Amino acid sequence: MQALKAGIMEIADLFVVNKADREGAQDAVRDLNMILEWLPMEKWRPKVLTTVAVRNEGMEEMYEAILEHKNQLMQTDKWQEQRKQRRMSHCFSIMEQQVTSYIRKKAGEVTELKKVIENVGGGELDPYSGAEKIIKDLFDSADILNYS
Repeated sequence: MQALKAGIMEIADLFVVNKADREGAQDAVRDLNMILEWLPMEKWRPKVLTTVAVRNEGMEEMYEAILEHKNQLMQTDKWQEQRKQRRMSHCFSIMEQQVTSYIRKKAGEVTELKKVIENVGGGELDPYSGAEKIIKDLFDSADILNYS
């Protein structure tokens, strides 16, 4: 239930309680449904389903709920908007991975950058100053430091 505090209730399109044959599962279903009642009503209200995956129970219902939600999204412009957002997010994720890989590679190869990393590790330089120095050296610009 800690996830509720993080706003996950407003993000999910479907809730699946697996291992529904175990004690407490029905309590979780009840709690989820109760919390969903508090959310503002929109065109799609997330369903709460139960499964016992190891016995293949509830899988067909889950699949049907996924298709139902997809069809609802396709009737609006939300489907295309979500696909657009996913593609852009994927692009940023790739850039982050590549930049991180580049920085790690260069920090291991370039003597001056190795020293900065070692100074950070040894406590002679704080991580923020070390990161700033490496970024300035690698990208020849501090503009990247102004964005968080």
